Amino acid sequence: MKQGWFIWLFLLFIWACEMKEEHAFQHTIAVEGWIEEGDVPYVILTQTVPFFSVLDSVAMEDMVIRWAKVSVSDGEHSEILAGRIDKNYFPPFIYRGIQLVGEAGKTYTLKVEYSGRTWEATTTIPPSVKLDTLIAKRLPDSDTLKNIEATFHDPVGEKNYYRLHTRIWNKDSRYIGSLMGNLDDNLFDGQEMKTSVFQGLNLIQKQNFNPYFHISDTILIKFTTTTEFGFRYWTAYENEIINSQNPFLPAVKNLPSNIPGGKGIWCGYGKQEYIILPDTLNTHTQKNPPTQ
Repeated sequence: MKQGWFIWLFLLFIWACEMKEEHAFQHTIAVEGWIEEGDVPYVILTQTVPFFSVLDSVAMEDMVIRWAKVSVSDGEHSEILAGRIDKNYFPPFIYRGIQLVGEAGKTYTLKVEYSGRTWEATTTIPPSVKLDTLIAKRLPDSDTLKNIEATFHDPVGEKNYYRLHTRIWNKDSRYIGSLMGNLDDNLFDGQEMKTSVFQGLNLIQKQNFNPYFHISDTILIKFTTTTEFGFRYWTAYENEIINSQNPFLPAVKNLPSNIPGGKGIWCGYGKQEYIILPDTLNTHTQKNPPTQ
């Protein structure tokens, strides 16, 4: 989903960490693809590299797959995605649809053809769930920082998985998955749920990360429903990100994958979007974000 920022620099190492001998290493395709409710599909393609490779600017350029044929089908309609340079993503090249728009309840098949090989994966878009409230509160003993609390009602008798994303207007170029923003309704099925909304952790852009927001920030929030695999994938990714900050718990595990014959994720998301305006405290917020 629109999460494919800094992820590739991290994942290309994780996927290569099987610690095979250098001469035995075989490149494989790495996919990050998503389709959201009300939006077109997006796909980022790279290839894995050996664990001990030197990563300079030339090597980074060689990782990007620019000449694949990428298509997405909903069973009735199919579209070939156009590849283009886009500096909002990392690597700054993405395949993007134009006409096929995600709908809740539909199943979407991704097909990637490259270098004489074909990879296929399927996903569905779960129905979205609305937030009931978003409340910004000033942190105790701070004049400059605020915390955001969200509440929603989990549908009764349904298995649901959620993911929160944030974007600071005029600072972040796109949404980033919220820290600790992956939720499984296993413990609150059919109940009201309250959760904090933290900033997304962008490893490339943020040196001194603070999970809270500045009081003057305009904050866009995206609340998505995801599949069981999407929940497992992003939870494992976040665990590896956090562990990789600890020298005693290095990130050495492969992430789960739903790309047969390759690595990565193809996932559908239901979504609702909201905005928290600057200097807005203790106010229930239910507004659509501005157009990008």
